[in-house]
Amino acid sequence: MNRRRLGAGNWVTVAETPHHLKKTVDMLGIVVEAGVPHKSRGPDYCVILKIIDDSGTDRELTVNFFNRTIDGLPHPRGHLDIILLRDVRIGIHNQSPCASFFKTSYFALFDGRDVPDCTPYQLSPGIRSLQSAEKFVRDLRLWSSTTRFDAGVSNYALRLADINTMDFFDLVCKVLHVSEVSDGNWMLFVWDGTDAPPISLSTEIADDEWNSLPLHIEPVSLPRHVLHEFPRVGTILRVLVDEKYESFGFHFQHGDKWVRLRNLMCKTESGLWKGIFTLETKFRLLSEQDNSVKDRLRVGHDRLSEQGRIPSAVIPGHDVLTVVGNEDADFTTLLDLLCSPLNM
Repeated sequence: MNRRRLGAGNWVTVAETPHHLKKTVDMLGIVVEAGVPHKSRGPDYCVILKIIDDSGTDRELTVNFFNRTIDGLPHPRGHLDIILLRDVRIGIHNQSPCASFFKTSYFALFDGRDVPDCTPYQLSPGIRSLQSAEKFVRDLRLWSSTTRFDAGVSNYALRLADINTMDFFDLVCKVLHVSEVSDGNWMLFVWDGTDAPPISLSTEIADDEWNSLPLHIEPVSLPRHVLHEFPRVGTILRVLVDEKYESFGFHFQHGDKWVRLRNLMCKTESGLWKGIFTLETKFRLLSEQDNSVKDRLRVGHDRLSEQGRIPSAVIPGHDVLTVVGNEDADFTTLLDLLCSPLNM
């Protein structure tokens, strides 16, 4: 794709950025990873995106955005959306090229799906005509629809079965639901097919009548029709976004999404695990053909085949807590009971 025909400007691809250090350039790329917009140490707000283009999926460029208002930052709202950048400065960080977006820079965000409309859904004020970019946006959409995007290799990747409260970690999981639990505060409900480690409780059973432990940490329980769509086996981890971000839900508006959450934290609250989406956390949407996604699906399938609905914490051969007279009765999870027709 010869983007130099887009018009005036110094158009470069991601692969060409090492040859343009300390220069101001224009670019067109696909957003593959994003963080949460937040206040910088100075007077501005900032956010970090990672982009790729058709010069190679193994080359990613980090783009640092700064603006006086949070609304002036880019808010990509869909999987593989396209961003046009004008007058960004190429620098270097940790021995890799990066781009910085300042007050004199401009951007435009386009839907990444193969749709007829090429009108950007977010624009920087004062950006020049974009009519010449339409063909190249369509070409990039077509390329992304036929290209496999990988989650990459991570030395910090854990399953929910292995999480702890000490360190940051990466998690490949399925976002089952996203809910705005209060004004601008969001919670993700994620699953990877495994059971989070059991938590020791100091509460006496006798105290439960007066101070019972909750079944969820969200302020209001999810509607039954939402719970009904959740997997019956495996931990559903609640992940609270630790910053107000009004448009966060746009990232997951087109149904269930597999993602890699990078630099996630976890802690325990009232006997439940809770994930924390901090300013260091980034998310990358994945295809179900990604190797890491296939691995999570395989682990979940094997677990059901080998031990059914019995929690992983139960030692094989030992009696489980609840015993019924019918020896042929299947083990039932709490979510099975909550979604039972008798409770609807």
